[in-house]
Amino acid sequence: MASSGSTTDERFPHELKITVPLPNAFYAETICNAMIVDKELTEYVQRNFSVDGSNLNIHYKAATARWLRVSVNGAFETLSVCLRAVEGLNVGVLDKLIDE
Repeated sequence: MASSGSTTDERFPHELKITVPLPNAFYAETICNAMIVDKELTEYVQRNFSVDGSNLNIHYKAATARWLRVSVNGAFETLSVCLRAVEGLNVGVLDKLIDE
């Protein structure tokens, strides 16, 4: 689930919050730890990762809509790789989640 809204920080007026539900807290924590090591390449974007139960939360703030889009696209690419790795190591676990 993704949501956007305004923020009080004038330097970063564009904001996006993403919640990714995962099968369990272990997967959420593992994927969070894998994604957090990649630093943003620009000072025009801030991001924060957190885990709430089995949900991975990603919060982006950016100076422009373009920087937000570029950064979020990169995050989804990385998330896709992580999800494929989880599925490859735990065959069928994501299919079970989708079926529920």
